[in-house]
Amino acid sequence: MRDGSPITKFSEKNIKAEDGTDLLKISIYNTVGEKVATATALVNNASEWLVITDSDDKTSEILYESPGEKKKLFNWLLIKKYL
Repeated sequence: MRDGSPITKFSEKNIKAEDGTDLLKISIYNTVGEKVATATALVNNASEWLVITDSDDKTSEILYESPGEKKKLFNWLLIKKYL
């Protein structure tokens, strides 16, 4: 939230990587519904995220300590001005 208003919407689902690894995939959207980024992390270790931002097709790896990895992911997108 920024100034009491939501700054993002997201959906998440569990998927399987080609090697059978269980992943958490989060698709992040701005408030008008445009896709901003896709982030994936291991289901059993969500502290390491692979983030692909749509506006510049940039891939970033982000490390976080538990708890609150998702909140920190969204804050990172905000700081980098993707949201």
